[in-house]
Amino acid sequence: MAEAFRQLGRMAPAINQAVATLGVAGIAGGVGAAGEIGGAAIATLGIRAAPIAGAGVATPRVLGSYPHYLQAAEGLGAKAFDVPSSIFNSWSSGAQWAANQKFLDRGIAQGAEFIMASPRNQIRDGSALAKEVGYLLDRGYGWSSGGGSLIRK
Repeated sequence: MAEAFRQLGRMAPAINQAVATLGVAGIAGGVGAAGEIGGAAIATLGIRAAPIAGAGVATPRVLGSYPHYLQAAEGLGAKAFDVPSSIFNSWSSGAQWAANQKFLDRGIAQGAEFIMASPRNQIRDGSALAKEVGYLLDRGYGWSSGGGSLIRK
């Protein structure tokens, strides 16, 4: 299984180019270097990420529009910022951001990949997602070659 993921990872640039050339919708970010398929395609394809014993790789995080990022994270076996709405909505905007920031900081500390469940071109200025992306970019992360995730640079 691990070898299959390595082979898929080596093919990622060609797959991403084909996805971009064909204009295939629904695969937010295409395929990453580690062999993962990003974004909303996870739920559609029913793919689950399985950790490889001893790999020492941080669990990926998923960012995106609510509730799509939660569904994508579940399909990937990845982590997502998930606070029950009744609690989250009772907090001030400052408390909401502080909790979200803690989630991001934990991923940053582990060098986690942040996979996008929403296409990059659909990130709305001023949205929580735009704030999360800006936060990561300011802390040494950059867009992956396929644009479907943020990775430590």
